Formats: sequence, structure tokens, C-alpha cells
Amino acid sequence: MRGLHIFADFYECAPSEMLVSAIVLRSHCIAAANAAGLTVLGEHFYQFDGVNASQAGGATGALVLAESHLAIHTWPERSSATIDIYVCNVTADNSEKAESLYRAIVEALQPGDVLVERVWRGRDSLLQRPLQLNIGLMDITPNIRLDEALTATAGVYFDATTLLARVESPYQTIEIYDTPDVGRLMRIDGVNMTSERDEFFYHENLIHPAAIAHPTPKTALIIGGGDGGAAEELLKHPSITHCDLCELDGEVITLAKQYLQAVHHGVFGDPRLHVSIDDGVRFLQYSTINYDLIYLDLTDPVGEAAALYTVDFYADCKTKLNHGGALTIHLGSPFMHPERVSAAIGNLGAVFQHVTPYFGHIPIYGATWGFAVASDLIDIAAIDATTVNTRLASRNIGKRHFYNGEMHVAIQALPEHVKTLLTD
Repeated sequence: MRGLHIFADFYECAPSEMLVSAIVLRSHCIAAANAAGLTVLGEHFYQFDGVNASQAGGATGALVLAESHLAIHTWPERSSATIDIYVCNVTADNSEKAESLYRAIVEALQPGDVLVERVWRGRDSLLQRPLQLNIGLMDITPNIRLDEALTATAGVYFDATTLLARVESPYQTIEIYDTPDVGRLMRIDGVNMTSERDEFFYHENLIHPAAIAHPTPKTALIIGGGDGGAAEELLKHPSITHCDLCELDGEVITLAKQYLQAVHHGVFGDPRLHVSIDDGVRFLQYSTINYDLIYLDLTDPVGEAAALYTVDFYADCKTKLNHGGALTIHLGSPFMHPERVSAAIGNLGAVFQHVTPYFGHIPIYGATWGFAVASDLIDIAAIDATTVNTRLASRNIGKRHFYNGEMHVAIQALPEHVKTLLTD
């Protein structure tokens, strides 16, 4: 009696035949179990009648596995489902097969919200697994440690309970985890990108200082930003009529749409947003639109992204800005990446007349993080708190968790060590 037992409740599932058809549900469950390497010994599925003529009924079913079982129940009227997967480890460790079966069902039902619990069955199983013990709830769940190196000798970590998705794209490895502290977390090549509960620290800081400083921004470009969080903040500004989003890796957008609704809030359905899967350098070359605002929402300046942190690229961006337009980038950590921050400010200063850095703490990055707005006319430092709050109110900028007039001014205050860094 050793093995992994997974219980999960799925809410806000995407419309699917799996919710309403026992035949489709059976077919998918058997195929998923076989693909996971599990052995189906028997099955039984049942179709319920709908509560009325317009509402289809749900389905329920079970697979008897040589390794144990799968049970699944659907409630289409609630867009919900529950699953119960148990595999035993008598002759081999089958836990990854259980996880594979679980992931296949998640991918098929595409739930907007998931409650999942894992229990390691058997006394010796508890001794063999890394655990996180919550004394208050007295439950034992597996602990996945997500480490990110910030330097060669320091870093940040979060514990996760579930790996929801992992995709090897042509460019990078993209993962989505469920975590106790920050909710769903997207990582790329082992680096934290965004999470449900802390995304506002980054996206509000990235977007609003330049957008508020511009009197009437109408056109905008976001290079990167495939999670949709930057676009969602930007399109709160009602004057924006057209926003291009150029993302190199389409898999980032695919996974964000499926798992990070709490980050993008459905922005990909906004008709003002136009998505291109392309290289940012090339996109700028053939774009026929000039922009009031350009945002570089990029990964760190390594690999494919390195070319987007150069004087030449900033100069290319400037040629696509309307008169009075502004470019915003993120800089990195002045403590962990001082050379990177200093170089970025210097490169921007070689192209633009006004370069204003500002800083805020980003929890999943584990550090104070830098941003900068660069422009020949706009100077965000010249906008006071009253003006910012007045513009936020007049534009009816909705729900915010960080940005307001007072913070607009406060984030530009530089400690002495940062002043020295930026003037060296």
C-alpha cells in the first residue's frame, strides 16, 4: 500500500464534450491512461440526463487500473469536474504516471481554477518523499522547491505543490506551477516571470508612469509580454485605440491563456489588441505604425533577448515613436545586477533626452527592481501626485493594487547607492 493519491476539483472549465458526453469522457480517460503508461483492466461510464431540455447532463466514470484507479465526475451546469487518481508503487515508482494522467485531464478540461491535493499513501512512502507539513491543517503535501539564481551565490525560491504544465518550445522551457504563496507562477528557463498574486507590482509599475505622463496615448507597442499582464494594464487607458503585442514565443501566450487568467483577465479578446508572433527587432523594421508608447517587457538580456537591450535597438524604437512618445523598459536589480542597470541607463541616455529610472520591490524576483521611461519630450519626474491622481480619475483607470499619484512620485526617489551607480 504505497503510492500517490491525487484529488482535484476543477472549476470554470472550458466548454467541452468531456463535460457532457460519457462516450467522449471514456475515450479521453482511456487514451490518457494508456499514454501515461498505466494499464487499464476495466471501465464503466454513465451518462446522466439533463435537468431540462436546454441543459445537457453530466457524466461519471471509473477506470480500474493494474496500478489502482481513476474516477471522474462532471457537472456541466457548473462547468466543474472532480477527479480521483491513485497509483500504487508495489513494483515500481508510478507517481510520474499519475502526474501525467492528471496533466492530460487538466489540459483537456482547461479549468480556470483548480483545488488539488496529493497524499502519499503508505508509511514508507512518507519517509521517501520531500514533504511540507502544515501543522494547522495536519495535511501532508509534496514540496517542489523552485530555486532561481539571481547571482552565482544568491537567489530566491518558492515552494510549489503542482506542476500544471511544461512545454519545450523552440526557444525555451516554459513551466506553470501552482504555489501556496503567489498562486500560479510562470517560469521560463528556470526564471520567475509572473504570478497571479504579485503581478501587479511589475505590470502597474511598467505601464502606468509613462501612460499617465502622456496626455492622450492612442497607439502602443508591447514587445514581449506574452502573459498578457502588461496589455491588460495598458488597455485600462480608454484613449488607447490600437495596441500591438509582439511575442517571440507563441507557447507563452498559449499557456497564459490556459492557466493565467488572473494575470491577463481575458485581454486577448480585446479588439484593440493585435498579437504578432515574431522577433521584436524584425517587427519594428516592417511595422507601418508609429506609437505613442513602446514597452519592452522582456526576459533578461541573454540569448534571443540580448539584441533588444542595445543602443541600436533603442534608436530603432525611437524612429517608431510619435512626437512626444516614450519608451519604457525594465532594468533589473540595482543590488544584484548593478552593471546591467548602469549599462541600460547609459544606452538609453545615448538616444533620448529624458531618462527617468524608478524602482520597486517585485516579490517573485526576490529584489528591488528597476524600470526607466525614456523620451525626448515626456519627463515623468515633472508630473506631480495631484496631476497623476486627477488623470487616473478622469480616465476612469480601474482596479489597481499599487499605482497612484503618491507612488508615482515615491518610486522615483533614489537612495544614494543607486545615484552613485547611475552617475558612474
